[in-house]
Amino acid sequence: MVYKPAAYRLDSYVGSRWSIHPADMLNDLLSRDLRASRLFREVFSYQSDERVRYVLDGGIDQFYESDEGAASTAVLSINIILTDNKVPQPSKRLILQKTYRYSTRVSDKTAEALARGMTENAADFSKDLANDLSMLFVRGD
Repeated sequence: MVYKPAAYRLDSYVGSRWSIHPADMLNDLLSRDLRASRLFREVFSYQSDERVRYVLDGGIDQFYESDEGAASTAVLSINIILTDNKVPQPSKRLILQKTYRYSTRVSDKTAEALARGMTENAADFSKDLANDLSMLFVRGD
């Protein structure tokens, strides 16, 4: 569990670790929430070898606590790319490319407060992504 006490400096909470890798945690959350949204007939994990039309890919850019300002914040930044495999030309498959950024104030400088802040950020990300996808697919795709 990483925090940033000042510019160009990172540190970690001694003895505190995420129970699973943050990317896996977000993958599980998104898979669950996208299934619940019923926006798609089926939602598969990146570990599946199923042939699918739409692929949602992404990566975490920032996942830490910032203590640089007056208040500590949980910072989450994620880039996503949505592509349509049905389009024959690879250069025309891109449907959506977006960066989502969240910064949630945490109550104190502890691993538990950081976990609560990241949970809120992850929930907001999942909701915002599902909303963006529903706007894309409501148009008839």
